[in-house]
Parts: sequence; structure tokens; C-alpha cells
Amino acid sequence: MIRQVESANSSAKKIPVHVEHKGVEVGHVVSAWRHAGKLECVLAIDNRVLEGSFGSEFVRSGICRDLSLGYDVSLEQSQAGVKVGRKHLKEISIVKRGARPSCHIHGVSS
Repeated sequence: MIRQVESANSSAKKIPVHVEHKGVEVGHVVSAWRHAGKLECVLAIDNRVLEGSFGSEFVRSGICRDLSLGYDVSLEQSQAGVKVGRKHLKEISIVKRGARPSCHIHGVSS
């Protein structure tokens, strides 16, 4: 999954940002890269969208401190059974609590 994001760096603007995996798109990924085995990214939030204004304020006030990746997963049939195939990143969400450790928002700029 990180490799797909990393290889999609040139088209990162196609990856939308949501709040809690719901509602309208509130922004997009500006850039994404891998550093020390972790995914790092820069997000642009559109404050002209009502939900974007809320999302920005949630981050600034500390209500939402994590990120969560939303993706589609393909399943592959083999003789051993069904296994998870490729993961396709479809969005990144600003969330109160991420499902994985260390998926934190490290900084905010106006």
C-alpha cells in the first residue's frame, strides 16, 4: 500500500481527503513519500468547503489527531484458499483515533 502511494506521488492530487471516512471530499494529498519505513504525506484542506473548515478546526484543536487510510482490496483465489491481493488506496481520512499505531498528524499550517 505504501508503495502504491509512493509510486502515485506524481498523481497524489487524485487521492482525496475526508473526515472520518464520510461525507464530501475536504481536500487532497499534495505529496506522499516513505521515510524510515513509514508513510509521510502533506495534505491540503479546502476551507471553502464547510466540512473542510470543520476538519481543519478538528485538527487545530486536537479533536482529530490521526490519519486513516481507506482502500479497496482485491481477493485472489489460490489452491490454499482465498487471500488478500493488491490494496488500492482510495482516500485518506482525518480521524479521532486511527486503527494503526503511529498514524499521527504531526503539524498544521494555516
